[in-house]
Amino acid sequence: MSPSFRILFIKILAFLLLIGPGLMMITGPQSPFFPAINLFLDFAYQPYNGAEQISDGAGYLLNAILGGVLAGFGAMIWMVADDVLASNERL
Repeated sequence: MSPSFRILFIKILAFLLLIGPGLMMITGPQSPFFPAINLFLDFAYQPYNGAEQISDGAGYLLNAILGGVLAGFGAMIWMVADDVLASNERL
């Protein structure tokens, strides 16, 4: 696997697994993805019974904060792949 392909692969995974879902969580109540976010949270907090729903201001705030952290981690991985891995592959 060439270094440029590895960097591209890491950046695509960072966007698909971290940045994209983080942005969906930030804009949760205003986006059409809100039922999917509620489904994910219900799956994350077992048992899977439909009881865990985001329904008040504190839940929206916590969801936005966690989405921002998730997107921030994805941006950090993107920057590490773009700057550090591109300049020093052994590191």
